[in-house]
Formats: sequence, C-alpha cells, structure tokens
Amino acid sequence: MGFYERCGYQGRLLVQFVPPARRDEVAPLFADFALLETQWQDVPQLWVQTPEVDKTLADRVRGLDGVHAQWVMDKDLNAPAADVSR
Repeated sequence: MGFYERCGYQGRLLVQFVPPARRDEVAPLFADFALLETQWQDVPQLWVQTPEVDKTLADRVRGLDGVHAQWVMDKDLNAPAADVSR
C-alpha cells in the first residue's frame, strides 16, 4: 500500500456486512472516524474515512459473523497533477 500512497492514492477501509451482522453493531467499532454509509447490490457498506492506511483497523471486525473488511485505494484523477520536475 505504501507504493500507492506515494503515488497520491488514499486508502479507505470498506466494511461490508450481511445478517446476522447489523450496521448498529458494526458502526460503534469505528466511532473515532467519520463513516460514509452506502449500499451495493443490497449489501450494506461503511466506508471508514481514515487519514492514512492503518492495517490494524480491519482487526476490529475480524471474527464477526457476516462482516468483511478490506482496504480500497482511491485517487481523484481530475485533481491537478503535482509538479515533480523540481
């Protein structure tokens, strides 16, 4: 992930859950972060807004039935490119 961060990408932790897991049980585990709630093909999702990649955050849901977490790297391709010629 360090390579992607050096290239201007930002990591976001994607947490998806299906029954028996529920949003009201999962969200408090990330109360110290802003959460974006979405859904994809009837699967509830929480995007944990983190300032940097912290692989230990996925451990907060490890072992919970119906909860899956993974890091997704994102970059705004419309943003002006940084001047790296210096």
